[in-house]
Amino acid sequence: MMGWEFHQAKTAFPKFSEDWDRLNKQLYAGHPLYDSRFVGPMLEFFASGREQLCIHRSDGLVTGALILQADGMGRWSSFKPSQSQATALLLDDARVLKTLLDALPGFAWSLELYAIDPRYSPDFSRNGLVNLVFPHTNTIGVNPHTSFTEYWNKRSRNLRANVRRYLNRVETEFSKPVLSKSIGSAEMSAGVGRFGELESAGWKGKAGTAISIDNEQGAFYSEVLRLFALSDQAAVYELRIGDQLAASRLAIVNDRMFVILKTTYDETLARFAPGRILLQRIIQEQLDLQTAKTIEFYTNTTRDQKEWATFGCTILNIQIFRNNSFGTAFSLLKILRQTLRSSRSLTNPADMTLGEPVEVKTFLHVKDFSHGQYNLDEFVAKDNIETSIDWFDLMQQQVYPDDPGVRYYFSSDDKHPLIILPLRLSTQGKVKAIESLGNYYTSLYSPLLSKDSDLLAIRHLLTTATLDHGGAHVMRFAPMDPESLAFMGILNGLRAIGWIPFEFFCFGNWYLKVRDDWEGYLRRRSSNLRSSIKRRGKEFAAEGGTLEIVTSPEGIEPAIAAFHEVYMASWKVPEPYADFVPSLIHRLASIGMLRLGIAHLRGRPVAAQIWIVGQEKASIYKVAYHKAFASFSPGTVLTSHLMQHVIDRDHVKEVDFLIGDDEYKPFWMTDRRERWGIVAYNPRTLLGSTLLVKEISGRIAKKLMEITKQYALKLQQSRTKPAVPGTDVRTKNIRFHTAQREQAMNWTLHPIKQFAEYANQWDALAQSRPGTPFLETAFLQPSVVTFGAGNELLCLLHSKDRLRAAVIMQRGKKGIWQTFQPSQLPLGAWISDGKVDLVAACNELMDQLPGCTLGIGASQLDPRIQVRPDNGPKVRTQDYIQTAWVDVDGSFEAYWEARGKNLKQNTRKQRNKLLAEGIEIRMECVTGPEDVKKAIEDYGSLESTGWKAADGTAILSDNAQGHFYQIMLENFCALGRGRIYRYWFGEKIVAMDLCIHDHAAIVILKTAYDESYKTTSPSTLMRHDQFQQLFAEHKFPRIEFYGKVMEWHTRWTTQSRTIFHVTLYRWAWLKRLHAWLAASTKESTQEIPPSDQGNATRMTTNSSSAN
Repeated sequence: MMGWEFHQAKTAFPKFSEDWDRLNKQLYAGHPLYDSRFVGPMLEFFASGREQLCIHRSDGLVTGALILQADGMGRWSSFKPSQSQATALLLDDARVLKTLLDALPGFAWSLELYAIDPRYSPDFSRNGLVNLVFPHTNTIGVNPHTSFTEYWNKRSRNLRANVRRYLNRVETEFSKPVLSKSIGSAEMSAGVGRFGELESAGWKGKAGTAISIDNEQGAFYSEVLRLFALSDQAAVYELRIGDQLAASRLAIVNDRMFVILKTTYDETLARFAPGRILLQRIIQEQLDLQTAKTIEFYTNTTRDQKEWATFGCTILNIQIFRNNSFGTAFSLLKILRQTLRSSRSLTNPADMTLGEPVEVKTFLHVKDFSHGQYNLDEFVAKDNIETSIDWFDLMQQQVYPDDPGVRYYFSSDDKHPLIILPLRLSTQGKVKAIESLGNYYTSLYSPLLSKDSDLLAIRHLLTTATLDHGGAHVMRFAPMDPESLAFMGILNGLRAIGWIPFEFFCFGNWYLKVRDDWEGYLRRRSSNLRSSIKRRGKEFAAEGGTLEIVTSPEGIEPAIAAFHEVYMASWKVPEPYADFVPSLIHRLASIGMLRLGIAHLRGRPVAAQIWIVGQEKASIYKVAYHKAFASFSPGTVLTSHLMQHVIDRDHVKEVDFLIGDDEYKPFWMTDRRERWGIVAYNPRTLLGSTLLVKEISGRIAKKLMEITKQYALKLQQSRTKPAVPGTDVRTKNIRFHTAQREQAMNWTLHPIKQFAEYANQWDALAQSRPGTPFLETAFLQPSVVTFGAGNELLCLLHSKDRLRAAVIMQRGKKGIWQTFQPSQLPLGAWISDGKVDLVAACNELMDQLPGCTLGIGASQLDPRIQVRPDNGPKVRTQDYIQTAWVDVDGSFEAYWEARGKNLKQNTRKQRNKLLAEGIEIRMECVTGPEDVKKAIEDYGSLESTGWKAADGTAILSDNAQGHFYQIMLENFCALGRGRIYRYWFGEKIVAMDLCIHDHAAIVILKTAYDESYKTTSPSTLMRHDQFQQLFAEHKFPRIEFYGKVMEWHTRWTTQSRTIFHVTLYRWAWLKRLHAWLAASTKESTQEIPPSDQGNATRMTTNSSSAN
């Protein structure tokens, strides 16, 4: 169970302080400012009593915490008194904030989080919500792992000279300044008192903001320092000049961080700069101690303070909106309010609060960077030429050579650009547009970001571009990676300068995650593709066909001519910019990124492909084949040749098919992602506002049209029901909200006999969520054939031709449909890409299933791959079993040393006993498909001598179970992913394991042992040797049991998780009725989710190894 609970923070915090500190340690290594010893006193002294402690639980465990206060009218904000330099968000995943907005009392539409340190907070770039980000402060710090001498010698000459002059002045007029440090808990109050006296004598005393031992501030800091000092984690540093206290600093620490809380100095001694001298002494102390503590200033840094720093960081204010509509409305109202208050130009985005000024420079050509002696080393082509300065230089030279609107806006640190934003300013009629520099040659656009870039600076570049174009009306950026930081940076930048952005879909992008060599890659492909590659390759070679790959400038001109000849003879339209592709080929060859493949047949080129290879990635940029030679499949032959080259010789980790969802791409690739764009409008201009209204109207009209289509489809279905359930294919448009984008999705229903036709799509989706090989068709197809009734439905959820979720459904009793769940299948036959909402998807599927569907039961779901939904009026979740796993991490010796004394002693005792009796022990691992039949016979022999034979549940070579396991394991062994372990005592098999695996986990499906050897624990000995081998291989990150945790599991691991069921009812009253009936009859058979008896059987699947 997951959900939020709310408590009055001031009174409830002590109760949750232990959980609070556990989360702080787990997420942020015990950040001192997030410590309960800091937050607790802050609530005690500065809370109003209205603050809410928000606690998130998962399965009863506190997994998230933060403190909020209601600001009225549906707005909430984080609790942040001025004494808090950074706000604690103890969350592992920012996406849970969406559920927080839903759960907060009343209707919450906005959440403002102040003083967020991005280094110690969840990742907000992928939280699936609309964010508005502004800078709060710019803090600095000093990294450890260096000597003070090295650190000091790297400071500016001016800083070193000034500090030396101040020290000489002190020593001339007095003597050497004296540093003292108080660390005892009893000393803290007096130290804070002296600090307060010093601060009260200066400007803060006159302003009434100084610390005093008699005011709340003084009491707060005294208590914080006292609590930290109890564990030697607090200090009051003081510098004395003569007999006079000249400067003081308060600090708290942990194992990794030294935080300066407050600093003050005697203003009458300002000519000696005692604050600077004290700071130098503290830094020297910390670096000389080599404590590996990062020194954190957590202050709004001045120019002078920056000289002390080795790094900087922008502390953020983040406003989160419930959805895009609220974000848009908020931005428009903010602009309207500023307009009414100001008489300045409505076209000036600089009116917005953008934080610290950033100097923005503009060049018209890439060569201007060289003329200005700027260092562009960080922006040269590496993995992707399109995100390099080379690409934009080529784009401008070949596509926009005479375009006066090309601009390169950038910020820099001296002669090192930090961000370069290549744009094109254009005017179409009266509309002034700013667009990303690119065209249809561009498969991925991104600003160029250095390692030190601050994405908040993008707003300044956009502001300059707007002013440069006379108050532009519209901006477009496409195509982009919607998961990238650059995408979020541009979105936030546009919102920050008062523009209203929208996202739009560009195209699908298929790609391959390379996990194997060429032979391993082939094994993962469909049998049809493997056969086609082999057959077509032989035919092509028999006809005298040859293949070549050009990678360097040598011989480049004939290769370009061959590419041009093939392109002109293909189905493709001639290039509008004839010199672009040849220039690209030349540039790629010059930097070693070219893989130009040419297939020749009968003395002429018949296929050509341009692949771009970076450090770890290969991109398939251009492909073409001669139409007259299509019967020889030269494209397939050349693609396989180049694929083998980049996998085995270039050793890339990813192959990218770039633009489009062409139907052949899924056969070669494993995964699909999407490229999206951003369009934004300037509401400060009349034309921009008009275009904005048009955009909003179009989106509303599109949504209304989809709703109308849904209604019409429902109406048609209600009038004409199919005669035979499961034989029709029906679709319905539904909407899901994922990563801030609305994506149209469609369910299609197919009879299960068509499963093989969709096997490639199913496996591509299943393999995108690794660790569950039994959810691939190699397992499911023989399972359906052997244990299915034949009337199951294959249900597929697509979006933009991409499979997002898939499930095999079977009709249950009384209008209930449930996931296909034979006892041999560890989890229900449901897969998704991890971004589809289970409840929403099943609710829509309920309307598509034939007959009167009262509910859907999704059985045996794994929280590792499927988020467990909250219980709701129509949703019920149930714990099924606890399942265990072992992380294959480190050495086997370390793993075995951590096991219990009894297990180690028993294993050693039994092994010694067998050796003493002269019995040879050995383990054999069967992996060949030709050996599976005999292995299943052996396994059946073991089970048939034990209790399972008496129960009639044993595997036999001639029963349905034996038939299934034989076919299934032959499938996996043919893929190189099946293992059958046999354990021998001399010449007798005494224990066996049936296992399958993918690259993420090996799953132990079944275990059997000879019960006549029970006293010698054969399965325990086998498990020891098996685990020792798996740890030595380090091929699989996890070993999964996928059975109910028994006592013997706990000897091998302490890790477990809850497998669960989900039931969705058509009506809320039906859920209440079902619960009442179940309670009144106390019959577990009334439960909807489990398949009739499969679950009880499944619970015993692995139990035979308990000996």
